[in-house]
Amino acid sequence: MAKYMESQSELRKSQSELEAVIQAKNQLNTKLKNYKQRLEIVAALEEKRSKNLQGLWTRFQKLKAEKRELESELNKEKEETRKAKEALKTAQAVTTTSSITNRPLPPAPGPAGVKEGKVQTLLAGQWTDTYLVLSPSGVLDLYTSNEMNPSNRIDQLGLTLPHCRVSLQSSVSYGEVFYISSTDRPYTFKLSM
Repeated sequence: MAKYMESQSELRKSQSELEAVIQAKNQLNTKLKNYKQRLEIVAALEEKRSKNLQGLWTRFQKLKAEKRELESELNKEKEETRKAKEALKTAQAVTTTSSITNRPLPPAPGPAGVKEGKVQTLLAGQWTDTYLVLSPSGVLDLYTSNEMNPSNRIDQLGLTLPHCRVSLQSSVSYGEVFYISSTDRPYTFKLSM
Protein backbone atom coordinates (compact mmCIF):
# COMPACT_ATOMS: atom_id res chain seq x y z
CA MET A 1 0.00 0.00 0.00
CA ALA A 2 2.79 2.29 0.65
CA LYS A 3 3.83 1.79 -2.91
CA TYR A 4 0.38 2.59 -4.11
CA MET A 5 0.34 5.75 -2.07
CA GLU A 6 3.73 6.63 -3.37
CA SER A 7 2.69 6.07 -6.94
CA GLN A 8 -0.52 8.04 -6.32
CA SER A 9 1.52 10.85 -4.88
CA GLU A 10 3.90 10.74 -7.85
CA LEU A 11 0.94 10.57 -10.20
CA ARG A 12 -0.56 13.64 -8.60
CA LYS A 13 2.80 15.36 -8.80
CA SER A 14 3.12 14.41 -12.45
CA GLN A 15 -0.43 15.56 -13.12
CA SER A 16 0.19 18.89 -11.43
CA GLU A 17 3.44 19.23 -13.37
CA LEU A 18 1.57 18.24 -16.54
CA GLU A 19 -1.11 20.83 -15.77
CA ALA A 20 1.59 23.41 -15.13
CA VAL A 21 3.25 22.48 -18.44
CA ILE A 22 -0.13 22.63 -20.25
CA GLN A 23 -0.86 25.96 -18.62
CA ALA A 24 2.59 27.25 -19.60
CA LYS A 25 2.02 25.87 -23.13
CA ASN A 26 -1.35 27.68 -23.32
CA GLN A 27 0.24 30.89 -22.08
CA LEU A 28 3.00 30.51 -24.66
CA ASN A 29 0.40 29.84 -27.39
CA THR A 30 -1.52 32.97 -26.33
CA LYS A 31 1.68 35.00 -26.33
CA LEU A 32 2.59 33.54 -29.73
CA LYS A 33 -0.84 34.49 -31.12
CA ASN A 34 -0.46 37.99 -29.70
CA TYR A 35 3.03 38.21 -31.18
CA LYS A 36 1.75 37.01 -34.58
CA GLN A 37 -1.06 39.60 -34.45
CA ARG A 38 1.45 42.29 -33.57
CA LEU A 39 3.69 41.16 -36.43
CA GLU A 40 0.73 41.31 -38.83
CA ILE A 41 -0.15 44.80 -37.59
CA VAL A 42 3.50 45.89 -37.95
CA ALA A 43 3.63 44.37 -41.45
CA ALA A 44 0.41 46.17 -42.43
CA LEU A 45 1.77 49.44 -41.02
CA GLU A 46 5.07 48.88 -42.83
CA GLU A 47 3.22 48.26 -46.11
CA LYS A 48 1.12 51.38 -45.58
CA ARG A 49 4.25 53.39 -44.72
CA SER A 50 5.97 52.02 -47.82
CA LYS A 51 3.01 53.04 -50.00
CA ASN A 52 2.96 56.49 -48.40
CA LEU A 53 6.69 56.84 -48.99
CA GLN A 54 6.26 55.76 -52.61
CA GLY A 55 3.44 58.30 -53.05
CA LEU A 56 5.52 61.03 -51.43
CA TRP A 57 8.50 60.15 -53.66
CA THR A 58 6.35 60.31 -56.79
CA ARG A 59 4.90 63.65 -55.67
CA PHE A 60 8.43 64.91 -54.92
CA GLN A 61 9.57 63.95 -58.44
CA LYS A 62 6.55 65.72 -59.97
CA LEU A 63 7.21 68.84 -57.90
CA LYS A 64 10.86 68.78 -58.97
CA ALA A 65 9.80 68.57 -62.63
CA GLU A 66 7.31 71.43 -62.12
CA LYS A 67 10.03 73.47 -60.40
CA ARG A 68 12.35 72.94 -63.38
CA GLU A 69 9.59 74.00 -65.80
CA LEU A 70 8.77 77.09 -63.72
CA GLU A 71 12.46 78.01 -63.48
CA SER A 72 12.76 77.62 -67.25
CA GLU A 73 9.70 79.84 -67.82
CA LEU A 74 11.04 82.36 -65.32
CA ASN A 75 14.39 82.45 -67.12
CA LYS A 76 12.61 82.96 -70.45
CA GLU A 77 10.55 85.79 -68.98
CA LYS A 78 13.69 87.34 -67.47
CA GLU A 79 15.40 87.15 -70.88
CA GLU A 80 12.36 88.70 -72.60
CA THR A 81 12.26 91.44 -69.95
CA ARG A 82 15.97 92.08 -70.42
CA LYS A 83 15.54 92.30 -74.21
CA ALA A 84 12.52 94.60 -73.81
CA LYS A 85 14.51 96.85 -71.47
CA GLU A 86 17.39 96.96 -73.96
CA ALA A 87 14.98 97.78 -76.79
CA LEU A 88 13.40 100.50 -74.66
CA LYS A 89 16.83 101.93 -73.81
CA THR A 90 17.76 101.90 -77.51
CA ALA A 91 14.48 103.57 -78.46
CA GLN A 92 14.94 106.19 -75.74
CA ALA A 93 18.52 106.80 -76.85
CA VAL A 94 17.40 107.23 -80.47
CA THR A 95 14.56 109.53 -79.43
CA THR A 96 16.67 111.68 -77.14
CA THR A 97 19.79 111.90 -79.29
CA SER A 98 18.27 112.01 -82.75
CA SER A 99 16.32 115.19 -83.17
CA ILE A 100 14.25 115.49 -86.32
CA THR A 101 16.32 118.49 -87.39
CA ASN A 102 19.55 116.47 -87.11
CA ARG A 103 18.45 113.76 -89.50
CA PRO A 104 19.82 113.87 -93.05
CA LEU A 105 17.63 114.91 -95.93
CA PRO A 106 17.29 112.65 -98.95
CA PRO A 107 19.81 113.04 -101.75
CA ALA A 108 19.16 115.78 -104.28
CA PRO A 109 17.65 114.72 -107.60
CA GLY A 110 20.06 113.90 -110.42
CA PRO A 111 20.34 115.59 -113.79
CA ALA A 112 17.37 116.03 -116.10
CA GLY A 113 15.63 112.89 -117.21
CA VAL A 114 13.59 110.28 -115.41
CA LYS A 115 13.46 110.78 -111.64
CA GLU A 116 12.72 107.66 -109.66
CA GLY A 117 13.07 106.27 -106.19
CA LYS A 118 11.50 104.41 -103.33
CA VAL A 119 8.88 106.28 -101.26
CA GLN A 120 6.05 105.48 -98.91
CA THR A 121 2.56 106.41 -99.97
CA LEU A 122 -0.69 106.40 -98.06
CA LEU A 123 -2.90 103.80 -99.75
CA ALA A 124 -6.21 102.75 -98.20
CA GLY A 125 -5.20 104.18 -94.82
CA GLN A 126 -1.84 102.38 -94.65
CA TRP A 127 1.68 103.50 -95.47
CA THR A 128 2.93 101.29 -98.28
CA ASP A 129 6.38 101.01 -99.84
CA THR A 130 6.07 102.08 -103.47
CA TYR A 131 8.43 103.01 -106.28
CA LEU A 132 7.87 106.46 -107.76
CA VAL A 133 8.86 107.34 -111.35
CA LEU A 134 8.56 110.90 -112.67
CA SER A 135 9.20 111.21 -116.38
CA PRO A 136 10.27 114.48 -118.10
CA SER A 137 6.86 114.61 -119.79
CA GLY A 138 5.23 115.12 -116.36
CA VAL A 139 3.77 111.62 -115.92
CA LEU A 140 4.02 110.25 -112.40
CA ASP A 141 3.86 106.44 -112.10
CA LEU A 142 3.58 104.49 -108.83
CA TYR A 143 4.81 100.87 -108.86
CA THR A 144 4.88 98.11 -106.27
CA SER A 145 8.60 97.47 -106.95
CA ASN A 146 11.45 98.86 -109.02
CA GLU A 147 10.40 96.59 -111.89
CA MET A 148 8.54 99.05 -114.07
CA ASN A 149 6.06 96.94 -115.96
CA PRO A 150 2.33 97.58 -116.27
CA SER A 151 1.38 94.66 -114.01
CA ASN A 152 3.27 96.28 -111.09
CA ARG A 153 1.77 99.74 -111.63
CA ILE A 154 -0.45 100.99 -108.81
CA ASP A 155 -1.43 104.34 -110.30
CA GLN A 156 -0.49 106.89 -112.97
CA LEU A 157 -0.95 110.66 -112.76
CA GLY A 158 -0.53 113.19 -115.54
CA LEU A 159 0.88 116.25 -113.79
CA THR A 160 1.02 118.54 -116.84
CA LEU A 161 -2.38 117.82 -118.38
CA PRO A 162 -4.26 121.01 -119.40
CA HIS A 163 -7.39 120.19 -117.39
CA CYS A 164 -5.40 119.40 -114.20
CA ARG A 165 -4.02 121.78 -111.66
CA VAL A 166 -1.25 120.36 -109.49
CA SER A 167 -0.01 121.76 -106.20
CA LEU A 168 3.10 120.38 -104.53
CA GLN A 169 3.48 121.31 -100.88
CA SER A 170 6.87 120.44 -99.49
CA SER A 171 6.15 121.19 -95.84
CA VAL A 172 3.10 119.37 -94.51
CA SER A 173 2.08 119.57 -90.86
CA TYR A 174 1.95 116.31 -88.95
CA GLY A 175 -1.68 116.84 -88.04
CA GLU A 176 -2.63 117.11 -91.70
CA VAL A 177 -1.34 113.69 -92.74
CA PHE A 178 -2.92 110.61 -91.21
CA TYR A 179 -0.80 107.87 -89.63
CA ILE A 180 2.38 109.94 -89.54
CA SER A 181 4.56 110.18 -86.46
CA SER A 182 6.34 113.28 -85.20
CA THR A 183 9.60 111.33 -85.50
CA ASP A 184 9.17 110.78 -89.26
CA ARG A 185 11.57 112.58 -91.57
CA PRO A 186 10.64 116.15 -92.53
CA TYR A 187 10.52 115.63 -96.29
CA THR A 188 6.93 114.46 -96.43
CA PHE A 189 5.13 116.17 -99.29
CA LYS A 190 1.55 116.37 -100.47
CA LEU A 191 0.43 116.29 -104.05
CA SER A 192 -2.97 117.91 -104.66
CA MET A 193 -4.86 117.66 -107.95
